[in-house]
Amino acid sequence: MISFTIDTNCIIDIDDNRHGADSVRALANAHADGRASVALVAISASERQVGDKYIENYSGFKERVDALQLGHLEELLPLAYSDLVYWDKAIYSSKDMVDREKEIHSVLFPNLQFSWIDFARSRGISVESFKNPEAKRWRNAFCDRQMFWAHDHNSRDVFVTSDGNFKRKMEVSSNFSKACIMRPAEAVALL
Repeated sequence: MISFTIDTNCIIDIDDNRHGADSVRALANAHADGRASVALVAISASERQVGDKYIENYSGFKERVDALQLGHLEELLPLAYSDLVYWDKAIYSSKDMVDREKEIHSVLFPNLQFSWIDFARSRGISVESFKNPEAKRWRNAFCDRQMFWAHDHNSRDVFVTSDGNFKRKMEVSSNFSKACIMRPAEAVALL
């Protein structure tokens, strides 16, 4: 059975009824019907939400995905990082896991520091809070790399996103030559 990983943009597609919404719904229905394995990544709960705010607890995110009729999808866990993930929705890392995460980061964000502390210091901002408005760029990159890391770590077939950065950069990298990244409409055509 083919497996798909949907990213946060797919959730937003449904929430905002954007162009890819019908295709994301079709993927979710295929999961419910047993025609495909479709998963979301728990790191989506750590991303900036509608209204430019962050969810304080995972149950708030779960309510959102349930309301969008995505609550039945599988859930992939990101790596555990203090103050950025929900501890019961993350896994502890090994050196190999972090090395792979660094590879993903270097392909997606070659001009952005991997570590929060390095990013904050290079911009003269406080390392005390990821909620600082100036931290949005780094936090978004962190969530994106965790999203793809969870997909890659779980050896899933198709990463589904409307963010062209993934396809443009990941599929041309020799380290990710087997990556299959598609927009929702492309992915649903595989069913």
